[in-house]
Amino acid sequence: MKRTFAAAANQLPTPGNGRRFEEVKQQMLASLQGMVYIKSDKQLDYLRPLFGRINPLVIATLNYDNAIENAAEQNGWKWTDGLDEWNGNRALLPSVFDQKTAYLLKLHGSVYWQHDKVQDDDEYNHHRSRVGNMPRSAFTSTNFVRADLKMLNNGAHTNPGVIFGGSNKLTHEGPFLEVLRSFQQYLDNVNILTVIGYSFRDQHINAPIGRWLEKDSSHILRIVDPCFSKCDAPFAKQIMSFMKDNSGRVSVMELQPTLSASEYNKLVCNFTGDCLRELYGGN
Repeated sequence: MKRTFAAAANQLPTPGNGRRFEEVKQQMLASLQGMVYIKSDKQLDYLRPLFGRINPLVIATLNYDNAIENAAEQNGWKWTDGLDEWNGNRALLPSVFDQKTAYLLKLHGSVYWQHDKVQDDDEYNHHRSRVGNMPRSAFTSTNFVRADLKMLNNGAHTNPGVIFGGSNKLTHEGPFLEVLRSFQQYLDNVNILTVIGYSFRDQHINAPIGRWLEKDSSHILRIVDPCFSKCDAPFAKQIMSFMKDNSGRVSVMELQPTLSASEYNKLVCNFTGDCLRELYGGN
């Protein structure tokens, strides 16, 4: 993935050429979509323990892919990612949760989301006639809709509704702020948080986790990460320090592999599956 994005970044023009920048951005998004879209026939057995006795099942994820969605369907569960609720001005999480339904909070977007720029020409012409030249961008909005599965399966670019890049991954466009707010609200109502494979490098995610951990001595953080003790993120180091002074408040499941990349990826899936079975039961 890094090589693909680096190749696209090398095509970046000098500042001021907005058209070229947009072209490169679209190329990167198309590459990203191809990497993270998982066809429904791929088996995801290591995620099966999630769909057992947990109820309600609320998963906040930073991943763009559709692994959890596919795993839910393979195990006879329904799922919702909040997009339809957001477009309908409804709460992303219900007050009463349905059985055998996975409620996903896609904090950085989803390959199943598509965003389109919509220009309001009538509004633009109305204001222009009154106050003179106005930038068209002031009358452009962004719609987030469900991506076309047929296009995804055929590898067509659907302009995925995701945010990626630098440390600041917050934007007022789309459902992202509402997803983050729902995550914060739900976190305040649970005593156990299980974190799987997170780098602890996103400040807008770290902040609510840190507040939640400090808020109540009954709050338990469980971290599933093969190499957590090697993580050099400042917030991860704060958690390690917190563990020393608050015995039993944070538990870590990890291993220290010395394997090739392909062997390591397979091991991580097996490791994650084993940890989920230990935490949640199931086969």
